[in-house]
Amino acid sequence: MPVKQSQGARVRTRELVRAHLHLAAEAHRRLSVHALMSGRSAGDLVSELITLHLRSWSLPEDQTGRIDCGKNSDRLELGGDVNLAAVETAA
Repeated sequence: MPVKQSQGARVRTRELVRAHLHLAAEAHRRLSVHALMSGRSAGDLVSELITLHLRSWSLPEDQTGRIDCGKNSDRLELGGDVNLAAVETAA
């Protein structure tokens, strides 16, 4: 007789992190009902909602070059082609 796998035993292919959220009681109820009725986990639904409805933010590429602080040095050493005016205004 085959053994039925529990939902927790499913193999997930993407990286997961645990998140602790505070939801309004109505939002929690709606999420739980929707998850139950669709046969999905609440986490999968939240991930899908985030993917569909939240904008992806990106930061501009750092054009100032790398700043190297040696372990035993009290001075900054700038490497590569560095715009010093940008470094001074950033500090």
